Amino acid sequence: MNKVPMDGLLGVCLSGSGSTIMAIATGHFEEIALAMQAALALEHQSAHPLILEIDTAGSITSLL
Repeated sequence: MNKVPMDGLLGVCLSGSGSTIMAIATGHFEEIALAMQAALALEHQSAHPLILEIDTAGSITSLL
């Protein structure tokens, strides 16, 4: 992923057998997603980028 812009990018990891690639960033989300998609396209791989928000509330339960 050395072609991905580094501004705002904190890290990239594979999930499972590689069916999911996740980037953690503080900004420039669209640019990072498009650069990752373009890098994969060079290897004849398709990608569907999703830009997701971090859940800061977590799970909330209550007694009935």
